[in-house]
Amino acid sequence: MGINEISELRQLVVFQLDNEEFGADINSVREIIRLPDITSVPTAPSTILGVINLRNETIPIISLRRLFGWEDIETDSETRILVVDADGRGIGLVVDSVVEVLRLEKTAFSDSPRSIGASATFYVESIAQVDKRMVLIVNMAHLVETGVEHDFDVDRAQAA
Repeated sequence: MGINEISELRQLVVFQLDNEEFGADINSVREIIRLPDITSVPTAPSTILGVINLRNETIPIISLRRLFGWEDIETDSETRILVVDADGRGIGLVVDSVVEVLRLEKTAFSDSPRSIGASATFYVESIAQVDKRMVLIVNMAHLVETGVEHDFDVDRAQAA
């Protein structure tokens, strides 16, 4: 495989929420961990489940289900946290499960249709066709920005 062929591929971490498949660019994902005990933070936005300590870094944990307006479900052995990088800080995103890591050619992606609405296109940057499945590619920067909201201060949570 030549250098040009490699640059035409995009790697995604594919995860499930409510039986739908979403993809996150692998470069935005630091790591994938099992769901640990989460410490609640009083007065945090409803999308924030709390914080965890991951190798001496306080990581706020966001419920993507709540962010998308979906009901909470019981967590199980498949529940995972995607730890993503947000301006040098780790943020954890709770997902129902991680399905796979995919390498797709850029031709597999198409823009999100504008007809799905402004709020949906804010989170969904594109759609990938994978065999007969459609994977919604999320804009991680928008997810993190909205999920944490500006009134939640990680440093304040660390001091608690």
